[in-house]
Amino acid sequence: MKLSWSALGQRTNTDLLRGWFVLRMCGIQWVVRNSTSLLQYSNRFLGRSVTDAVIRRTIFAHFAAGENRIAASVKSQDLRARGIGCITDYAAEMEGDQDSIGEPLQHKLGAIDVARAAATSAPNFMAFKCSGLMDGQALTDVTESLLEVRRLWGMLVGIPPQKLETLGNVRHVLNAEGATTATLGHDNFAKAMTELGIQVDTDLLFSALDKTQDGTLDYLDFVDSLSPFCMLADSQIDQIVASSSLVKYTLQKFTSIESVPSQFSPIVGQFVNECVTKKHITQISEETHFELESLFSQLHTIFNAAAKSNVKLLLDAEETWMQPAIDCFSTLLQPMYNVNRALVYNTFQCYLLVTPYNLERALQRATRGRYHAGVKLVRGAYMVAERKRAEKHGYISPIQPTIADTHEQYDKCAASVLSFIAKHSFATCHTSLETPDGSHGAAPEQHAEDGTAKKKEKRQRVAGASVMFATHNDASVVKCMETMEILGIPPSSPNVVFAQIMGMADDITFSLAQHGYQPYKLAVYGPIGCVLPWLLRRAQENSSALGRAVLERKMFARALKNRLFGWVLRRPLQKKPGTAKKEPGGGQKKKKH
Repeated sequence: MKLSWSALGQRTNTDLLRGWFVLRMCGIQWVVRNSTSLLQYSNRFLGRSVTDAVIRRTIFAHFAAGENRIAASVKSQDLRARGIGCITDYAAEMEGDQDSIGEPLQHKLGAIDVARAAATSAPNFMAFKCSGLMDGQALTDVTESLLEVRRLWGMLVGIPPQKLETLGNVRHVLNAEGATTATLGHDNFAKAMTELGIQVDTDLLFSALDKTQDGTLDYLDFVDSLSPFCMLADSQIDQIVASSSLVKYTLQKFTSIESVPSQFSPIVGQFVNECVTKKHITQISEETHFELESLFSQLHTIFNAAAKSNVKLLLDAEETWMQPAIDCFSTLLQPMYNVNRALVYNTFQCYLLVTPYNLERALQRATRGRYHAGVKLVRGAYMVAERKRAEKHGYISPIQPTIADTHEQYDKCAASVLSFIAKHSFATCHTSLETPDGSHGAAPEQHAEDGTAKKKEKRQRVAGASVMFATHNDASVVKCMETMEILGIPPSSPNVVFAQIMGMADDITFSLAQHGYQPYKLAVYGPIGCVLPWLLRRAQENSSALGRAVLERKMFARALKNRLFGWVLRRPLQKKPGTAKKEPGGGQKKKKH
């Protein structure tokens, strides 16, 4: 496929001129780096109203879908009319502001309504960040607890404790030492427990942790059983660590409490308490449990609304000191809502060293739990913050050393998930978000209430995956398309979609649509005061994507030049009546009859 500027042909002259100007500014690195300061100076000397008026007609009009739901709906419907889907996102930088935690929930439900209104035969998406629904520190606390569980697994399989001393290095060390692929038999597990001074009934504990009942423990068996969240087995919760109100809440909200084997829960709880006593892991505070319960209540509302509205959900990636907690939310929610189709997508950042391992485990979980893994593949958006924090806290930077390494890893991850889709029958993922029993996304407990639980169980659960390639890199897009062709995945498959930010990489988006693929645009909307910080932070963090602005600016300039001057060049010369072209000899050329 040849990516072409001709996709800009439907733009008005004003759109083309504004696009050229905005991308010209985005191509100046000094302006991008100092954009926040420039905005502050403008507000101070020109005033907020003048500054907002200029921004509204330039950068906001180019990159945003509007200031409210109505404007966003109109923009989304316009995109659908041109064969392009919509990812709605109410933009708000919530960092450090948790005074109105109930308000973001209403914004997310509103974004679902916008996505639903613009949907046709194919569903739209709604994106959101978990840090916008709960305190960021609570996410950090949960992440640290989860990393301690991973560190404990590393010690059980024989990694020296000194190598795992720094929590920030745990994921890197586990992957480097092969701990994530190691297994433990019963005898080795009992021996390791004794060496760590943990005194529990190892026979009963081993049976509780061995979720596949194959006589060995692996990484997923261990970490998924010792988190506040868990895997699903045969449509029911197998076990959740029992020691807090969060567990009781989760059981009551998402499944039947009787589905948890009573003989397993006490021994797991004893094991957790023993690990806390020996200071191998830290117990999560009551405040954090309260935050998690609040988050689960909001997620339950969002996910049910999305399923009923035929809208898919994207859990946005965040910084590595919060991401493992978000991965855990996905581990719990995908088996519940991704039965034979993908409703919930988790985001994988390919500039992180651990991403190939995390993606492999996500697909492995889908295979074990017989559900569809929803994968959104991006390069990453927090590089500056990640490297600063790693340097400050003295751990290995989690970021790939070069952009070339990130490109290579992105392409490898893309090939991996496409191979998984081809292997597990891409046709099983339905375009409509219809549950196996014919309803549109009823909550798990609703199935039990209306008597359809047994019917649901009779329908076979199958493993699979759906992926969104969110990238502005045309080379990666072409490689994905080539891989799809080799694997026999048709362009129209609902399991594979592409996405770009509105106002960027339009040549890629529209060319994909013209060739029958499934492209989407991220349609951010909201008041200028909310959207602008969102745009500025992404501009500063995504300098490589903005580097493409030079190419896109040239496309806008070419389209504008063709629009304004092309009619003169194409216009045929008009001859005056009674005149004829003179011959070199001074005479007139005779007309031919």
